[in-house]
Amino acid sequence: MRVVSGDDVRRLVPMHDAIAAVREVFIATAQGEFAPIPRIGAPSQSLFVMLAERFDRSGVRCGQSAKVVTYNEGNPSAGRPMVQGVVLWFDGETGEATQAIDGATVTSLRTGAASGVATDLFASPDASVLAMIGTGPIAHDQIRAVCAVRPIRSISIAGRDVQKAQALALAMSTEFPEAAVRGVADAREAVAGADIICTATTARAPLFGIREIKRDVHINAVGSFSPSMWELDSDVIGEARLVCVDDLAAIQDTGDLRNAIAAKSLTAGAASLIGTALKEETLPMQGGITVFKSIGIAAQDWAIAQRVDDALKARALR
Repeated sequence: MRVVSGDDVRRLVPMHDAIAAVREVFIATAQGEFAPIPRIGAPSQSLFVMLAERFDRSGVRCGQSAKVVTYNEGNPSAGRPMVQGVVLWFDGETGEATQAIDGATVTSLRTGAASGVATDLFASPDASVLAMIGTGPIAHDQIRAVCAVRPIRSISIAGRDVQKAQALALAMSTEFPEAAVRGVADAREAVAGADIICTATTARAPLFGIREIKRDVHINAVGSFSPSMWELDSDVIGEARLVCVDDLAAIQDTGDLRNAIAAKSLTAGAASLIGTALKEETLPMQGGITVFKSIGIAAQDWAIAQRVDDALKARALR
């Protein structure tokens, strides 16, 4: 079994490829090609297992992935990653474990790619102003993904620590020299005038309200994954023309949607799967306030792991 580092993952699966892979598995999930396997979470919400296996339309198993990750919010203050773990890739035909892949990188890359897919589907084609709320590793890939699908010319980054926001702004300005990038202290300042907003935080209260944002904006909310976590105000969700999720479990598992339902800003049946939207390509998808609420699904991990495996096989044949 080969051990694949985070740097290897990024060399083997560029963001454009990751977006294409995640888009394809969102549709495949909506078509029933992935077995519906619930995620397993420890009672502490600090250890998670996500399993995925895919069958093609003739019933042939295409591969299996197993991700085991830990989540510890106190780690960044001690200089350690908040998310750590491993993704195992198993050959669909033989069941052989062929790759052990850095789980933190896969998680960040596939989460960014999901926002790239949603942004490409929902954001205005000429959207050029991005607000990023959050400064952790996942924020890097949120920015990369949005810049991969839209002509971003301005990026405002906000976080609880303005120095971290400014450091991320400096890194992103080097990576995207065509964009004006700045770090700010306040989320409300960051979202003012934004065409696209990404949130990747551990917030327990809304980051901004309906008065702070445009009425033509797409929002990718990827931070909260439990009822106690809450990034988007219920009024924002209530004003949204469209709310999409990657997993219907988000309706009960995230504070964003639970609180919106409790406030009667959203009905439980109003949130739709992004895979269904991609498959049906129902118009109009763009315009107004649109929200993509992501908690991450195992098929996304499968998508990145499969691309890693394919890329390594292709290199071996050269």
